[in-house]
Amino acid sequence: MKRQVNIAVIGTGRMGSVHTRNLARAIPEANLVAVCDIRLDVAQAIADELGVKRVVRDYHELLTDQSIEAILIATNTDTHAFIVKDVAAAGKQIFCEKPIALDLADVDGQVPGRVQPPVRQEFQARA
Repeated sequence: MKRQVNIAVIGTGRMGSVHTRNLARAIPEANLVAVCDIRLDVAQAIADELGVKRVVRDYHELLTDQSIEAILIATNTDTHAFIVKDVAAAGKQIFCEKPIALDLADVDGQVPGRVQPPVRQEFQARA
């Protein structure tokens, strides 16, 4: 087996729960170590379903955890840009649900022109 990447998910609503289940069940290289949602009961329910031990309400708690290598952002669209900025500043790999913002000015104002580490944006056709 290839090395697993320790991943946390911020946002466990509709798309976040889909991504969380996929990480836990379908991607052997992913080690889902934490979930985060402002609705702690929702995050706890998916954590219990998938056997994830760490559940937090404030995503900032994940940013200082050196064992977390990557973060998937699946929060409300209006929060994506500033969470991406915070996660990038913490040096984590980023996968962000689309769109990254509703207005280009929000991206320009929040996300540095060259983000290190790189941001991955999902584009998936949905019926």
